[in-house]
Amino acid sequence: MNVPLMLQCGVWDSPMGKVIAVAQQKGGAGKTMLAAQLAVALTESGSVALVDIDPQGSLTIWGKLRATSPKAVHTIKVETIAGWRLAAEVEKLKKLMITFS
Repeated sequence: MNVPLMLQCGVWDSPMGKVIAVAQQKGGAGKTMLAAQLAVALTESGSVALVDIDPQGSLTIWGKLRATSPKAVHTIKVETIAGWRLAAEVEKLKKLMITFS
């Protein structure tokens, strides 16, 4: 589905929990900010991991800055993954989240 100037989000249930995808081809649509804010809000109900597949890596930079902030109460795991190895890295992240919880 192509929705101009709007972010497309999808939510799936998986054995590991909820998977939320934030996607849009247009740059500057607010994808990184939405993903970061959702992650912070969701830490109240459990462990949260973010997968940054954007070549700019803005979400990864945000995660590193947040990790050094004394105001960050909950830990959010942020992984940067190139698209071609996404499936293998997500499997590693699933195993990590089991011990991270």
